[in-house]
Amino acid sequence: MLSWVLFRSVITQCNISDKQTRLAGASNRTADRTRKAPLSIDLVQGILDQGEDAIVVDLHLKLTRPRVPMAVPNNANARWSADFVHDELADGRRFRVLNIVDDFSRVCVGQLTELSISGERMVRYLDQLAQSRALPATLVLDNRPEMTSKAMFFWARRHGIKLHFIQPGKPTQNASIESFNGKFRDGCLNQQWFSGIHDARAIIDA
Repeated sequence: MLSWVLFRSVITQCNISDKQTRLAGASNRTADRTRKAPLSIDLVQGILDQGEDAIVVDLHLKLTRPRVPMAVPNNANARWSADFVHDELADGRRFRVLNIVDDFSRVCVGQLTELSISGERMVRYLDQLAQSRALPATLVLDNRPEMTSKAMFFWARRHGIKLHFIQPGKPTQNASIESFNGKFRDGCLNQQWFSGIHDARAIIDA
């Protein structure tokens, strides 16, 4: 459930309607005053439906959506959950692991280990997964900047996937991935000493 997310983008395009121009102008004035204005997710989706090249936006707005409970998945690939786990290498550098779990089978469908993972990198990894297995109908995420990025919104739109955002500060709404993360930390991360990022990838992927 998308309770709120800061969505900020600047995409230029000359061929837009007067209505879009007025929307962009009003949004820019709001951003200049550094105020957060309420904006429904339906309006944002409507803007996205115009196409990536038809948006002229500079937004710092507050998105809202009514609280709706998640339905229990009844088959594999109906819903995946994704979240990050952090750890440290022997030289003190921190790295991240993106864990993705199927909420029905509780199977880990993918793990990405990197020093940093942006929204664009997350999208590329999801596309890699799509080459070997079917993508889910719904992807459950929290409100981290990588997961609420333009790259993720456009990726979900291209593939027809619903992004379901949990409420901020409510990790229990993403219980499947939280349970997996705890077991992964206890059974792997806390048991290993990673000499470098390549060593971490080799151990985690084994």
